[in-house]
Amino acid sequence: MDFRWSIPGPIRTRRRSSAEAEELVASFLRAQGWAVLARNFRHIGCELDIVARKGATVVAVEVKARRGRVELVELLLPRKRRALERGLSRFVGMHQVEAQTLRIDLALVWPDAVEYQVNV
Repeated sequence: MDFRWSIPGPIRTRRRSSAEAEELVASFLRAQGWAVLARNFRHIGCELDIVARKGATVVAVEVKARRGRVELVELLLPRKRRALERGLSRFVGMHQVEAQTLRIDLALVWPDAVEYQVNV
């Protein structure tokens, strides 16, 4: 279930773009019924931009803001994916969150749209 949605008006893609992009994606997730459990969770060797939960599924969302076109897969190399998986497992353990499914999603925020890829 991958999808794309348009952004009303351009967002900045420089210094403050990461925070704006993360807020945009977090707002979208909330509108879809997800509870945002954490933003910018850091633990040894990893950072999770957004951790959200819906039912028995907990997801870590990696958010990337870009100006030029790039393939989503190019932004999530195997090493980064392993770090996100470790980080999500640590988050769940540290916060005693019960989940049947753990998942890594990727959101790519362009100036005019967002591409969201589930379970990358």
